[in-house]
Amino acid sequence: MKVKSILAENPQMLTAKGRNSMTPLHLGGRKGQKEVVHALTAKGAEVKAGNNKRSTPLDIAVTRARHCVVELLRKHSGVG
Repeated sequence: MKVKSILAENPQMLTAKGRNSMTPLHLGGRKGQKEVVHALTAKGAEVKAGNNKRSTPLDIAVTRARHCVVELLRKHSGVG
């Protein structure tokens, strides 16, 4: 998987923040990319990180109806 190789070469990408303080986990949740979200959480991505609007990756996945990643993010964030 490309995400794993990127993180292996650049571990700082796990916590990188881009436009609107979005992390890679925010973007994976927004796009519903289950494999990306799984790889990032397995490497320790901050599930409760807020963007500039204080939205977490879970908040964004729920808002965008990305059901394939919502349960995964809930599991890692401690939300039932």
